Amino acid sequence: MVEQESKLIGMIYDAALDETRWSDVLAELVVYTESKTAIFVSLDQLNPEYDFVYSHQIPEVGLAAYQDERVKVIDMRLHTPLWQEVGVGGVINMDLSGYASMPQSSDEFIFYDKCLKPTEVYYITAVLLDAGQYRWGVLGVHRAVSKYNQRELDILRRIGTHLRRALQIHRQLSLVKQKNQDLYRLLNCLKIGMVLLDQNAQLIYSNQQAQKIIEKSKLIQIDQFNRIKILKEFQMELNQYIQSALFYDQLQSDLSQLEASSIGGVLALIDKQSEQKLMLSVVPFAKILYQTKAGEQIFRKAAIFITETNQYIELAAVYLKQAYMLSNREVQICELFVNGYNLEEIAEQRGLTLNSVRTYFKQIYAKTACKTQAELMKLLMSTTVVFEHIA
Repeated sequence: MVEQESKLIGMIYDAALDETRWSDVLAELVVYTESKTAIFVSLDQLNPEYDFVYSHQIPEVGLAAYQDERVKVIDMRLHTPLWQEVGVGGVINMDLSGYASMPQSSDEFIFYDKCLKPTEVYYITAVLLDAGQYRWGVLGVHRAVSKYNQRELDILRRIGTHLRRALQIHRQLSLVKQKNQDLYRLLNCLKIGMVLLDQNAQLIYSNQQAQKIIEKSKLIQIDQFNRIKILKEFQMELNQYIQSALFYDQLQSDLSQLEASSIGGVLALIDKQSEQKLMLSVVPFAKILYQTKAGEQIFRKAAIFITETNQYIELAAVYLKQAYMLSNREVQICELFVNGYNLEEIAEQRGLTLNSVRTYFKQIYAKTACKTQAELMKLLMSTTVVFEHIA
């Protein structure tokens, strides 16, 4: 047993560097656990280039459904409560035969009809390798009869440790191979969220700020087809903005005149419970960069900028120091000022007396040549940071 498991672990790290070997890994695992089929899945809706599905002895019809119909997203949402109980590295042991008797419109029946029925497996054990609101990684093995015993569950748990490391290696290699990686690295420096959509309006990239916003917000979601979903009353408007941003050149040929304001658009979203406010700005994204040879298809892209309008505003401190000779303390006071703090609140935040704050403002007005609060606010808002400079 130890020799067989050591062999399997070695095969896993070989496959992490050469993806063509994953079929051998899964075949070996099926034999080792006395299973019928196996599947290894990584899903990241916010960075789809990381996605993969490897399988052993699963019919083509089942795999086609799992990929083309986005059943893997249904799988993720359906079984998330189970994974939350065991956590990353945990193993679940399930009898899914009951899914066949569920209503045909239910996620359970869809999963049964698309995945379980073609393969004729109902007993599943799986180890969770990665988890998040829009991502997961899972290795599963399946058989037609009888649940897995504790020895087999322990095997999968031990193997899971090495599969998690292999998944990390895969992500690093995917980043290296990824097209436009320099562009994506640059977009990650933006202080506002940005997602890119392909010509089917499906999300193909999101920068780090967008990922943070989407993960925590109830105002914007990603559906099983990797499309942006927002409040129902604004969804049609957003879809129109996206289509105009993707196909504005075709619209222009169909209409005698197309105003620039008709391309893309801006939406305001408000969550009354959390008081979160988002502004979505939809724009075309340089389709000329994706044009190949003359006569071939143009690959269209649209971008959505996601701004948290009530987030804390940061000022370009270095610029203010260089351009207006403001001190560190004066920059700190200016930043509190643009974020809506009054004189008393600024004094409390910075541990100063009210008179000291007034003195600082007199110095700031003199250095910036501003005469009113409105003038100072306008100047400071023009120096807000939307890009994080790399040291």
